[in-house]
Amino acid sequence: MSRAILKHMRYFISLLILSLLVSCQEESASTSSKSAKVAQPQKPKTAYTDVLQHRLLTLSKGSLVTLTGFEEPTKYYLFYKTASWCPPCRKFTPFLVNFYNEYKMKYGNQFEIILLTGDQSYDDMERYANGKQMGWPHLAPEFVTEFNTLFRFPGTGIPNLILTDIQGKVLKTSYGPAGQYYGPAAPMQELQRLLDNQ
Repeated sequence: MSRAILKHMRYFISLLILSLLVSCQEESASTSSKSAKVAQPQKPKTAYTDVLQHRLLTLSKGSLVTLTGFEEPTKYYLFYKTASWCPPCRKFTPFLVNFYNEYKMKYGNQFEIILLTGDQSYDDMERYANGKQMGWPHLAPEFVTEFNTLFRFPGTGIPNLILTDIQGKVLKTSYGPAGQYYGPAAPMQELQRLLDNQ
């Protein structure tokens, strides 16, 4: 066999080996990319995801507006049943506002308060929220009945605070097991204890 033919054969074999190496590297990169996409965890839903998403309002420049991009808490919900026409509610709300502002600074998205209004109109709800500077999300009034049907929390009176985990397990409410009224400070203090002692 002539040297020229051997030279051409070696060149061809080198190209073939190089081509196979490049192909293997591309396949490996593609597999790693697919694995990375699969490995990215999706955000888990909470017990309340479906009933809260796209139904919340927030206070902005003195008005209640639709809350976009709501980020659910990672540990706890504190539901606040209240109304503008309720004197005990108006008396307690400033304490809850102070707690919320302080503990949001400390613990961020570990908890969230959601207001469940007893008001019938947006105007009453907005005046109350604005007057007390309630910076937490409010469930729009037209969805409160549906929420109360889905989640039958203890107690019928207000103010009523209900502390739950994100799976919906009730941890503390304003009402005791026999229906006795402890008041809204009890669940607020329990949340404070849980956050401070973790």
